[in-house]
Amino acid sequence: MKKIIASLIIGLSSMAVFDAQAIHSYQDPVPFKGYVKDIGPLLEKVMKRNHWQLSKDDSGSYFADLDYKDYQVQAKFLVQDETLAIELISAQRPNCTKRSCKVDDDTVDDWLVRLRKQIALDVTKAVRDDALRKSFM
Repeated sequence: MKKIIASLIIGLSSMAVFDAQAIHSYQDPVPFKGYVKDIGPLLEKVMKRNHWQLSKDDSGSYFADLDYKDYQVQAKFLVQDETLAIELISAQRPNCTKRSCKVDDDTVDDWLVRLRKQIALDVTKAVRDDALRKSFM
């Protein structure tokens, strides 16, 4: 009985590790409730500072494009319930001339995590500025 329970626990814990790897940290939504009225200018500032290109389609969705070190990365910003999350659309190396032109997923993930951190930093600054404004009123 102990062997069955032990193998069951090991099996469930290994499944939990597998599920945790499927969710990337850049996908964790950044809440901006009430502190950022229009997310567009904040995204423009972050994109410019981090050398990404921001675009917006007809439906109002925002996209981020990065062309760096033979990589072309495209991501979409998911804005819902006053939170912002990043979704990777594509990452490729179309101009690669080396033998191995595989996309390094860890590198792309690092860039997207850094982008998410910069967005969270600007939202934090907006919260701070709002608190300072309210304290002087």
